[in-house]
Amino acid sequence: MTEGFEVIAAYSGKECLEKNSKLKTFLILLDIMMPGMDGWEVFHKIKEDYKDIPVAILTVRTGTLTRCWGSMY
Repeated sequence: MTEGFEVIAAYSGKECLEKNSKLKTFLILLDIMMPGMDGWEVFHKIKEDYKDIPVAILTVRTGTLTRCWGSMY
């Protein structure tokens, strides 16, 4: 726990969605490259069900297309 916040890690998109459904989430830091379901798919599922939770997308991918997709949301 850091300054009143608890950081909870998820190692896959599926695990992220499962944990998010059980916890009160204030912010999600999401990588695009994850095993199983990719980060974009997880992002869209989060935004369908939890529109008020801010999502920060992080990735090591540097391509123009990746930046364009990220700036669209």
